[in-house]
Amino acid sequence: MDQMSTLVVGTDLSEHSLSAVSCALSLIESSKGKVTVVHAIPKPWLSELQRLISPSSKSFTSEAIEKQTRELNSQISTLIRGRDINVITRLRLGDPASEIAQQAAEDRADLVIMGSQGKGKIGHLLLGSTAVGVVHKSTCPVLVIKNPKAMLYQRVLLALDLSDVSLEVIKTAKAMLPDAHFVLAHALQSPFENLSDLGLIDPGNLEQCRRSAVQDALARLETLAVQSGLAQGSYDTKLLVEGTASALVDYAHEASVDLIASAKHDKSAIRDRLLGSFTHAILSEFRGDILVVPPVRSHDSQN
Repeated sequence: MDQMSTLVVGTDLSEHSLSAVSCALSLIESSKGKVTVVHAIPKPWLSELQRLISPSSKSFTSEAIEKQTRELNSQISTLIRGRDINVITRLRLGDPASEIAQQAAEDRADLVIMGSQGKGKIGHLLLGSTAVGVVHKSTCPVLVIKNPKAMLYQRVLLALDLSDVSLEVIKTAKAMLPDAHFVLAHALQSPFENLSDLGLIDPGNLEQCRRSAVQDALARLETLAVQSGLAQGSYDTKLLVEGTASALVDYAHEASVDLIASAKHDKSAIRDRLLGSFTHAILSEFRGDILVVPPVRSHDSQN
């Protein structure tokens, strides 16, 4: 992927979610691509409102949808006024996370952008947990906006576990932010102490094993940089010998990183395993924005 040309962004019409829309517009403006803005309304929410407000009305749902559509279009029209951007709005009924992920699949999107939480009257229904739900359900990368005032990503930390998806993380970040400076970071999780305790490694060889693991990890980070086409001077490498997500997040805060990009691993019925406990911890602990990249997007395999 050389450039991102198709984005989907979810909104609940709150101020915070509209910041995510603004981010999408800024990212797509130079590429002359397309943004689809999705506002999804849960069906149970409409049913409950009708029961409480107008139980006998046959037109309540259609009128509510029409009103929300007008509000969505009005807000987006204000944001794009005077700008040459291709924007489409979609109002969908259903679980917001599922509907936004489905829209991204239908559009064959390069990226989904979500605010981390809503601040409107129904924000607790539509965003927050919805952002996490979209990360789990989406087959394309998801950018979660925690700090709506940031958005100018100049220094980006790529949390790489050195698995096959690491190359996809780098390529996605590079396509999204071609002018950013990248920190290719790996949190070294070595089992050597445990192996030594079990008698599988001679204590005298323990330090040599550690040194070899460090050298190997640094070499693999450099190999990934070359394979992804990163230019010399556009990246640094960082090895954290304390192999925890918390250590990586602490480093990101200390280094004034604007964005962390990490991987989502293969699907599982267990939510933490779907993301990988490491990425799940980054989503919870990092104060800035987070880009989550799946191993292989479904439409990539078809191209």
